[in-house]
This record gives sequence, C-alpha cells and structure tokens, in this order.
Amino acid sequence: VKNGSGGGGGSRIEALRAKLHAKIAEKRALRPETDSSTISKRAARRAEKQKRMEEAKQKRGKTHVKGQSVAFYDKSNSNNNNAAAASTTTTVKDDLANVDFGTLAGLNNNAS
Repeated sequence: VKNGSGGGGGSRIEALRAKLHAKIAEKRALRPETDSSTISKRAARRAEKQKRMEEAKQKRGKTHVKGQSVAFYDKSNSNNNNAAAASTTTTVKDDLANVDFGTLAGLNNNAS
C-alpha cells in the first residue's frame, strides 16, 4: 500500500505529473523566444563587475611593481653617493641595534 490510498495512488501521481508538465509547457509557449546571444541583466552586471575588478588589478599592477622601486632606489643611490655608500655599509643588525623599541612602544618616558 503506497501513499495510504490503495492501488490507485500511482495513477493519481501520474495524472498530477502530466497536468504539471502541461502547465509548464503552456507557460513556456507564452514566453517570448530568446536566443543564446542575449544574456540576463544579472549576468551582464556580474560580467561588468568582473571587468571593473580586472581593470583595477591591472591599474594597481602598473603603478606598483614589486621589487622595481627598491631596485630603482638602490640604483640612484649608488650613482649619486658611490664613495659614501662604500664607506658606510650597515647591516640590518646594526640598524636594529640603534633603535629604542621601548620609546617606540611608549614604555619609556623620555622621548628624545
């Protein structure tokens, strides 16, 4: 016994399914024909947003290239101050030894 209605339950489901398919076909016939070249407004907005995001990424990439600014600075610095740069070679360890981290963090009262 399926669906609690005896042996006729299957035929009723089939009848409802046929009625639903007929209704769907009727609605589909009333819609205007659409070809594959037209896209929905939502898809057009999504494509436009993606295009703007790609343009922004490209624009950002052109203004700031990783490593180029550092190489440019090093190149100009070595050309202008070749003798000074050779005599004063500092390491990262030397630079950090001269920094007072307590003052930077606000732990020391004397801000000199």
